[in-house]
Amino acid sequence: MMWGAAAQAAPAGWGQPGLTPAGPSAPSPWGQPQMAAAAPAHWAQPAGFAGFGKGKGKGFGKGKGFRVEDPVVKAQKEAMFMQYATQIVPIISGVIDEKGGFCSLGDLGKDQKVLDALTTIPEGIVKKKTAKLVVEKFPDFISCLEGGCVATAKGYETGKVNSDGTVNNTKKRQREEKVKEIKIPPLPKKSEVKPMKDLSTFTNPKMVLSYLCNRLPMVCERADDQELEDNINLIKEFREKAAATISKQNARKLALQKRTEEREKAQAEREANKLDGEENDTGEEEVEDNSAGMSQPDLIEKVVQIVRLFENQAKKAFALNVSDCRASKEIKNALTEHGCRKLNQIFRRFPKTFNVEQDTDCVLNRIVKIDEGYIPGMEQEPVEWVDTRGTNQQEREKKKEAYKLKKQAQAEAKAAKVAAGEDVDGEMEDVPVDAIDAEEPDAKRIKTEIEE
Repeated sequence: MMWGAAAQAAPAGWGQPGLTPAGPSAPSPWGQPQMAAAAPAHWAQPAGFAGFGKGKGKGFGKGKGFRVEDPVVKAQKEAMFMQYATQIVPIISGVIDEKGGFCSLGDLGKDQKVLDALTTIPEGIVKKKTAKLVVEKFPDFISCLEGGCVATAKGYETGKVNSDGTVNNTKKRQREEKVKEIKIPPLPKKSEVKPMKDLSTFTNPKMVLSYLCNRLPMVCERADDQELEDNINLIKEFREKAAATISKQNARKLALQKRTEEREKAQAEREANKLDGEENDTGEEEVEDNSAGMSQPDLIEKVVQIVRLFENQAKKAFALNVSDCRASKEIKNALTEHGCRKLNQIFRRFPKTFNVEQDTDCVLNRIVKIDEGYIPGMEQEPVEWVDTRGTNQQEREKKKEAYKLKKQAQAEAKAAKVAAGEDVDGEMEDVPVDAIDAEEPDAKRIKTEIEE
């Protein structure tokens, strides 16, 4: 082979730095002989040879084929690199010792002394001139460690590298120990739970339930398990009470609705049983009353005739219709003289003449009938009947006044809490005193209506 023969005939100074023999066959920096100016005659192409026609014309060594480097040339490059590396390794070792005998290859490659030493290596001997290539040639002097680090004997002496070749990362352990020593600050103390209001100050279970539900998120966040459980139990308790209250309210609404229907029915019955000619009587027409000085028997007989008038017209003599008819208004003076404020009171004072019965079709209407034993002009003593409605009215007024005072006290207490900055959510809103309607109980109202 021609390259091998040329290498065997090369002078002894080839492959050493700074030695380049002169002459037409002087080796190139890569240790290969340079070509002569004129090629030999046997290199010429045969006559008529036009080429293979498959070349791409991209220059020598740039094709896709695999090129095998000659072992002799490779050995020459290695020998030349070792000569330069022998001169560079003391510089690298000194840089590592300056860093404490231990550093990374990245830090080593950035050092200016190392960079200047690497530039002395001629081009073409190695593909890339790095400190790692130089260090790897001298494992007895510089150790290559895990993580891309290198160390000299000083690194072992200072304890940065263990005897087994592992890195003694004291800084990392110190950081870990420092982290362990850092005390984690305790969590901020939870705010105390605001004391619960007195549940007796609320007017109904529904308001208590609303207050407890609004307070529950704060209890869940700040209170302990026992207080949370107590709050949940209270919510369950007042939920049942609120449901019962709602049921009672619904029952009351149904009762009021039924009572209203009964009143409308009773009113319709009374309208249908008015005397002929008085169906559209509004009561505004003035009636002449000349009954003053009438005797008791004559007054009773006059009332009996009014009841008979209803019976003769096949009408039910309802007590209210008898009291409101035109004939009854003509004897008001006589009724007052005999202690009857209204006509229906005479029915009670003279039970031997009048019988008051409940209507079978409507319980709110009462029918007046004449007793079979009645004789015109008969003597009879009036039954003493005490009108207690005035007393009941006084009691109602007292209760209404007490209710107003209670609401005023609650409003003043709430205003004082608001002024003090206290929470008043869930408490009863202020009720205008003028809007308070202290109705009498339904049973008393029905009784009064029947009596009248």
